[in-house]
Amino acid sequence: MEQLREFYAKTSKKSFLTMATCVLVACDILVLSYIYIKFNNYAFFEKTVGMSLALNGLTIQHVGPEFIEQLYKLFYKTLIISIGLAALYHAINYVCWWRGKKFAATYIKMLACIGGPLMILWGFGQLSSGSNFGLIFILFGASLLALYPGLKQHFSD
Repeated sequence: MEQLREFYAKTSKKSFLTMATCVLVACDILVLSYIYIKFNNYAFFEKTVGMSLALNGLTIQHVGPEFIEQLYKLFYKTLIISIGLAALYHAINYVCWWRGKKFAATYIKMLACIGGPLMILWGFGQLSSGSNFGLIFILFGASLLALYPGLKQHFSD
């Protein structure tokens, strides 16, 4: 940890901003891409809806396959809008951070402090389910968490 503090002490604020923004954007791309890949799966959606219908004593045949297709289209549009809004929200925060807004720096600190460990835990969860994709989450989560000392140094209250 001390080596990180020394590294960040030698790094200019602008260089840190650039490096941190690259890490943050890469983490956003990773998480949002994973969400898209995970939930943009018609077979998974159909199975989930089938399980939900079964809880109420129904089957897909009761509501019709056309209804399931329309429901999936609605779900897909909602997924795209949600991912887009999350990306836009983060982009706005990053721009505000670059412009020296205190609320954005606070948000970025929170993101590094909470998001880093959560990504690491998510990565371990992926590994335990047999997905080597978890290693990427652990690496990016550690990178995000490693930004925190620099954020404290360059953006202290």
